[in-house]
Amino acid sequence: MEQSRSFSWTRWCLLLAGPMLGGAAVHAGVPMPWDSLKAAAAPRVVSESFAASHGSPRRLSLATSGWEDGLQVSADGLDLYALYVPADFLSWSLFIASNPTLGICELLGTDRFRRADAPTFGSDQVTNPVGCSGMLNVDILHAHRRSLADPFTQWNLSGYSRPFLAEGGPFPLAAAEGSDSLSHVLFTGDGDIWWVRKTVRELDGIEQAERLPAPINPVSKEFVADNPVLVRLGGDSLLLVYEKYTDGEQRAFMIARSPDDGKSWSAPQAMKSVTTDLGRIEHPMPVRDADGNWWLWFSLDFDLVRAKAAAGGQWDSWSKPEVVVSKGNTAGLGEPSLSRDGSLYFSVVLERSGGDSSDRFDIDPWVLPALSSTGQVPSVRTPEAVLHLTAGWARVGNPEDGESLEVRRMDGRRVQASLCASGNSCGVPLPSGIGIVNHLAGTRLLGSEVFVRP
Repeated sequence: MEQSRSFSWTRWCLLLAGPMLGGAAVHAGVPMPWDSLKAAAAPRVVSESFAASHGSPRRLSLATSGWEDGLQVSADGLDLYALYVPADFLSWSLFIASNPTLGICELLGTDRFRRADAPTFGSDQVTNPVGCSGMLNVDILHAHRRSLADPFTQWNLSGYSRPFLAEGGPFPLAAAEGSDSLSHVLFTGDGDIWWVRKTVRELDGIEQAERLPAPINPVSKEFVADNPVLVRLGGDSLLLVYEKYTDGEQRAFMIARSPDDGKSWSAPQAMKSVTTDLGRIEHPMPVRDADGNWWLWFSLDFDLVRAKAAAGGQWDSWSKPEVVVSKGNTAGLGEPSLSRDGSLYFSVVLERSGGDSSDRFDIDPWVLPALSSTGQVPSVRTPEAVLHLTAGWARVGNPEDGESLEVRRMDGRRVQASLCASGNSCGVPLPSGIGIVNHLAGTRLLGSEVFVRP
């Protein structure tokens, strides 16, 4: 069913912006160009175990100049989701909060915060029922890759994109290991948690969305239910973890259980082992590791932390949290989620001062890639660094020292080779006929492509 409760765009903006309000650090001086500021961003891995088992944090290559928030990677690591608006969403929300007497089109229909270079991905940024000439709209994006060895290269507009009604907080739950379908997708709207059953990775069927019942959601608008995560514990047993708050500075992590795949729910209980006594808490994410241990990941005072459960199935027995990644010189980190290879995906907020108040904040998707057993990062190379064939050449952009390209015939004979140097584009011409190009780091194969040339 469609959302039928009254929808408050102003409230929705402030709900989405709430996690960053008052928490960003100011970068003093003349405003830096965004590209320079992003290049200088440096979240810091402070956990010794993670520093040994992971590479360096880096911004994902599909990041845009728009607002990519609510980041979530699928458990298998093949799909990525985010809410999106082609604007400085936080500055826009602060403007709304500080100008309550302005007309609705002056608040919601303004183009002042829209970024001209931010793509819309086909999202409807015009249609609205109040007569404004346009309206910034929040929809959910989706990216897919074929394997963990491939990068995420391009956002696409998901099926959860409607004019005027904003969608956020996406969370996918796969139907089964290796399945291309999803048993449930959670998302948020106007302070409520909604879900769709039995959909696809690209997300469809939003017209069948159901609002989770009270007291998970409020009866009216007495509190906000936000940032939901769903875990299948076995069979039809589900665990729902989410945030509940009336003030974004004071959030409670909530737990609810369902024994029958969501037909009924236990009364939600607030966690007592992780509370605001620790500091500002957000974005809970329960994760089970390869040894069967449960961990609760979350953001604490804008750093990424994790706490271990005393025993499996005890959802309020979390140990003292360990800081894994600190915000470093950024304004803050949030929304941790992990893929099956152990790579950690998260959002990075940046702030610059001294310039236009309508272009002050940005948020991008980042990854802390897990190392393979050989100590190498096996995945998430930038698109330029992936082998590609074009105009009779095989090329790799921005290779590392020691990488090379070789061309072999189908019988294995090597007919061309080129040694790459760090920082320079590397290429080799393709001969006529059928063959294969290998991209190597020493003797380790990074990628290969078959070619056919007249």
